[in-house]
Amino acid sequence: MSAGTKTPDSAAIILSHATPTGESAPSSDSNNNNDNRNNAPPPKPYSTFPASTRTYLTYLLGFTITLSTLTATIYFPLISLLSIQFATSTQLINLTVTAYAVAQALAPALFASLADRLGRRPVLLGLVALYAAASLGLALLALNLRCAQQQQQQQQQPPPPAGSAYAALVALRVLLAGFTLPETARAVVGNGEVVVGGVWSTWWACGRRLWKRQRLGEEKKKGGPAVQRSDAEAKPRWNFRDAIAPFRIILHRDASAALWMVASSYSIYYTFQVAIPVIFDEVYGYNNLEIGLVFLPGLAGMTIGGIVAGKLIDRNYAVTARKHGFEPQDKGKHDLFEFPIEEARYRHCLAFILLEVLVVIGYGWAVWARVHPAVPIVLQFFACALSTLLNHTASALLVDIFPNASSSAYASGQLMRCGLSAASAAVLQPLLDAVGRGWYFTMFSLFTGISCALSVVVSRRKGPDWRRRRLTRSR
Repeated sequence: MSAGTKTPDSAAIILSHATPTGESAPSSDSNNNNDNRNNAPPPKPYSTFPASTRTYLTYLLGFTITLSTLTATIYFPLISLLSIQFATSTQLINLTVTAYAVAQALAPALFASLADRLGRRPVLLGLVALYAAASLGLALLALNLRCAQQQQQQQQQPPPPAGSAYAALVALRVLLAGFTLPETARAVVGNGEVVVGGVWSTWWACGRRLWKRQRLGEEKKKGGPAVQRSDAEAKPRWNFRDAIAPFRIILHRDASAALWMVASSYSIYYTFQVAIPVIFDEVYGYNNLEIGLVFLPGLAGMTIGGIVAGKLIDRNYAVTARKHGFEPQDKGKHDLFEFPIEEARYRHCLAFILLEVLVVIGYGWAVWARVHPAVPIVLQFFACALSTLLNHTASALLVDIFPNASSSAYASGQLMRCGLSAASAAVLQPLLDAVGRGWYFTMFSLFTGISCALSVVVSRRKGPDWRRRRLTRSR
């Protein structure tokens, strides 16, 4: 759900006009205005979803988006094995990762705009169902190939059920989303008080309404009439311009500064994922199982880095709000024209960037020197944790400065970070062969570190002015 910018209501405008000092008693018009202000309805809450629902949605969506991480995590450890099985070079296998990253970059541009306009529930449910069907198809294909292989070898061992089990886990996500995921797009349900049906309603709610109609002949509602949309509002429209909204966001100067931070920090994580299987195969002689286990510290670093980022984002916002005379509890009401959101998000960020640079450089030379594998494994943990922390911080800023198009803002971030990651995966092996691992990670670390530092400095110094100009033009 995206927060909209707040505009002063009529009562606030009236209150801004003070009574002149020489004026006598207030007039009858003034008394009527006071009565109108006293009788004005209270402002609508930002969201009518209870805290328990918001907590559940956090865990449900977190469980759902692990599909992206699992897809890459299953594939990355097999890079060295695939190059052997297909009798090709590691560079060509890395290009398949590049193709995957390009698809990751372009797909959200379409689906995020659909989610903003048509609703998040039908888009998410359709994509997860498509992923489940593809996973099930691959599992059945692998099962048939394995059975055919065993028949040729006259073996009676049952095929491993790993693929089918993974497809079942994906199907579980479809069921959870279908039965329990409510529509949250403000273009469809407002703050949650608008009653919707069809694809925007959960399967549980649809079944309950159908049961009521069949049993009672009519749908009985409790607690007063629900808010209904007009015919025009009930049918959100989408056009092709919505699909290019993420590309238009990139062209804004305040957005491009934040996006470069998003892309540079994420490319560190992606480069590590592509480099790990080759490094631990060629340098340390690990087998496929051991290479898969080596990914776990980096994934743990991602998880912890995300948790720490969330805590730091909240704390930095509160500290900055108090510094400039705002109430931290009213963060949803702060006007972007006045609040220094760039300062709040990037507080102490340069220190983390410097630490990330040192960790990545240390990793490259540790691998070059063939030190004990525990050293690069520990450095992987910190590199991925810091990369995630920086990426989450910049992504939060990007959504903050585009509160009415949060999905499109996220898609623009995905476009930039996966685009740069695709390029990084494409040039990784040629540069490693040309300069060696130590110098490659040194150059890569300096490039990403300088890029992130410039993004922070530009965003803090120029970002507020660019943002105000953009908001002024849009009003």
